[in-house]
Order: sequence, then structure tokens, then C-alpha cells
Amino acid sequence: MNSPTIILTAGLGSVCIIGCTSISGSPVSRPVPEAVTVLRTPSPQKPKPRQWNKAQLSILRTFALQESPELWQTVQTLRAERESRTAGLKKLREELVDFGRNPDTDPDYVALKEANDGLLDSLNAIFAKLEDAYIAYKKFEATPGQREYGDFMRKTLTEGLQEATEAEKRYLQMSRTK
Repeated sequence: MNSPTIILTAGLGSVCIIGCTSISGSPVSRPVPEAVTVLRTPSPQKPKPRQWNKAQLSILRTFALQESPELWQTVQTLRAERESRTAGLKKLREELVDFGRNPDTDPDYVALKEANDGLLDSLNAIFAKLEDAYIAYKKFEATPGQREYGDFMRKTLTEGLQEATEAEKRYLQMSRTK
């Protein structure tokens, strides 16, 4: 038996479930085709991460080295960890395929891939904080009398450093538990 389809009829505000029966046991009638809208729940999609071009990355790098070298060092460590994990995942995927296994259904591969994706999410969050701090810095330069931009920049850099430190701890701990 087909699963029920939920249908809203235009202008009537009613719901019809096709393939089911009413309380009395008789089949539910179909609505008029031209007045039907089928509802489908969209599959949840992860938002596309922000992309920075080479020029923007260079500006953010220079800014981070000037204002928070510690943050930039952590970013570099996380990037190296991500590259290493990505290479390891690629090799593991090839091995699984060579042995006739589907990597996308292997629970260990899936967990490692999710952790690697989480590392990318952390890096993107750090870069977003760095971008916020850079923009606040530029606003502060444009209006030096407004102290809140400088305060916001310092606060944002501190938050970025905290995010980077936490991400680094998580992934170093995961590396130790191998």
C-alpha cells in the first residue's frame, strides 16, 4: 500500500490524505485536481560556507598577523590538521572501495568525515570572526573617535581566538584517542 500523501486544497483550508479512509471507514475522496497543492518537506541542507578569495585571505592573514599572531598560528595548525585528515580520509575511502565496501555506509568512515567537516566549520567560523574584526578595525580607522569599533574588534579577535583554541583542543584530543 502506498503511504498517504498530504494535500492542501486551495482556498478551502482543508487537508486531504489520499489513500486513507475516513472515520466511518469509507475512502476519502480526492480533491479537484486544479485546486491541489502537494506539500513536500524539503530535505535539510547545510548552508554553503562563506568563501574568501585570495586577496581577501591575504588581507585577513596580514591583519591577523598584525593584531593577533596567536590566532593566526592556531588557524595554521587547524589548516594543517584538516589537510592531514583529508588525505587520510581519501586513502581510507580508496581502501574501502578496493575491498568492495561502500565508504558512505561505513560508520567509522562517516564519523571521521563528519569530524573533518566539523573542523572545516570551525575554520570557517574563525575566519568569519576575523573578517568581523577586520571590518570593525576599518570602521575604527574611518572614525577614530568612536571607541566602540576598537572595542568590538578586540572582542571579536578574542572570540575568534577562543573558538580556535577550543577547536584545536577538540581535534588534538581526537588525534590522541586513535
